[in-house]
Amino acid sequence: MTIYSSQRCLAALGLSLLLGCATSVERTSLNYSPSKLFTSQAPRLSYLTQLKVTDSRTEKSVLSYKRNLEGGLAAPILSNEPIYLVFQNAFTQELLANEVKVVDTQLANQLLVEIVHLTSYARHGIFSGDTIGDLVMVVIIRSQDGNLLFSRKVAVRGIEPNTHFLSAENVRRALNKALEQGIRSLFSDASFKAAIETGKLL
Repeated sequence: MTIYSSQRCLAALGLSLLLGCATSVERTSLNYSPSKLFTSQAPRLSYLTQLKVTDSRTEKSVLSYKRNLEGGLAAPILSNEPIYLVFQNAFTQELLANEVKVVDTQLANQLLVEIVHLTSYARHGIFSGDTIGDLVMVVIIRSQDGNLLFSRKVAVRGIEPNTHFLSAENVRRALNKALEQGIRSLFSDASFKAAIETGKLL
């Protein structure tokens, strides 16, 4: 093998590692830790709300695609759990942490969450890059009578910096950050809190 051929092989190997072993399918699990984001000096009250999460994406189990040496799509990075359940559990945890009880009854307000876009990809730099996690969801709150109390499109980006290749772990971290930012932006929104608090008191 010539020196030129060896250099090409080493370059191809390095690029393959940077792209994250493009031919191997990987799996990962997203997770969320509640933050107790509702803040008030008044006595804490509990409310009832129904929660329904839907995933309108076409490829519901796919979190990312690796890229081959030509830049085309290669092996996917998949979620171990249905994404709508991941989001449902995350919202339930945050609601409970903020003393809002999730129930299945027509007597409570409805919190409706639609996952429109959720994906991760590598953004390469000169020596390393970042793993990006993008999330778009539509959140609606309706009263027991069906009246619209709150509606908002949430678009956030999580960044896992200084990553050298696309991997399931890097994707997990970037998307976890996007999920945290998305929920944090909602629970920090005064109009979202006001809509939740119109629910039936326990």
